[in-house]
Amino acid sequence: MIILNNDFKTIQLAAYFTDQDEQHTRLYRFLLPRLLTSHTPSIGTKKKMNEHLEFLYGAYFTTNIHRLSNLNVIQIALTFPDPKIIEDASLLHKAATLFHDVLYDRPFFKEELFNEEIRMLKEQWDTLKDRKRLYAQMQFHKHFFKGDAYAAPISGRRSELKSASADGLHAYYEDVFLNNPRTFVMSGRINREEEDDLRALFQDEKKNEHELRLFFRKPRKKLLTIEDQTDMKQAILKIGYHVPIYRDDSLYTAAMILNLVIGGYPESRLFKEIREKEGLCYDIQSGYDPYKGVLMISSGVDVSMRGKALEGIRNEIEKVKNHGITEDDLRSASMYYENHVKSSLDRQSVLTHKAFIKDILGRDESIEEDSNSSERRPRMMSVVLLKSSRSILSTCFAG
Repeated sequence: MIILNNDFKTIQLAAYFTDQDEQHTRLYRFLLPRLLTSHTPSIGTKKKMNEHLEFLYGAYFTTNIHRLSNLNVIQIALTFPDPKIIEDASLLHKAATLFHDVLYDRPFFKEELFNEEIRMLKEQWDTLKDRKRLYAQMQFHKHFFKGDAYAAPISGRRSELKSASADGLHAYYEDVFLNNPRTFVMSGRINREEEDDLRALFQDEKKNEHELRLFFRKPRKKLLTIEDQTDMKQAILKIGYHVPIYRDDSLYTAAMILNLVIGGYPESRLFKEIREKEGLCYDIQSGYDPYKGVLMISSGVDVSMRGKALEGIRNEIEKVKNHGITEDDLRSASMYYENHVKSSLDRQSVLTHKAFIKDILGRDESIEEDSNSSERRPRMMSVVLLKSSRSILSTCFAG
């Protein structure tokens, strides 16, 4: 258990359950946190759960499912006011007991609540093509990450909905989920006695035995371009590159800053050149995944401009590869990154997740490290960046 003693006005209890990211478990992992936080054996409906949370001074659950390379992570967190502020000494025990009851000792999941989640998920699949950006994202991942777990939706396949059942979910919960390695993070003003009580309540914590593998396949030998037609007047461009710098690499921060320079914030080159100067798109941004070593660019453009926009984006990347970045680029992006890192100190959920990542990586990181490492100039990265443009994949959706 990780205890983060800080001065937030709330207490946050968070649990992270990790497993290998595999196709046959994704649907149940996607559904599980929704069912866990919707009811317990003693709190039988969503309405009663909401009433109970209100009784705990407006406490609330947040859930998240995400990937870290080969791992699938379920995060469940309960946030509630600091008992010392509202002067209710029993609140921490009540909240921690609820958190424990949500995670453990579940003899069943209610059929009607399970069916409601299946129905909503089915509706999401049925309306997928109407949500153009999500559809484009899923198609992009399908092709760019072909042969990798990232190619498949984290919610599983649509065809699996028909055979899923509440009993099947409970069997997965009993046989697999409860045996997952897990990390507990408690954040807020917690004294030694309260810390001991929390550790006793969650003493079945299991050490994370899954190895986090930072990798991706080799770049494609040839450029792959995919175009999919839909009934829309806007084209969505998705472009992916290999950036062989991973989360545990000494150049990690340099890669983060380089992503900002390219398209990661409002002063980026793609935003200023492609959107503001050339007027070739409605929006444009880039993102860097340090667990896969890839940089992905996304842009919404007018259908008639998609060719020019794609050419403009590629040309801008070639300039970075061939000529590097300017001192102004570096200074502006570094300042933005440093401010972003420091501002994260004001967000309890960010610090909680950062503690989990530290536990997974097995390394200690401080805010000073992140800030100081921004001085490692990413200029050298312009040589490493996407050194094989063959890895590019562009997905255009046009009507």
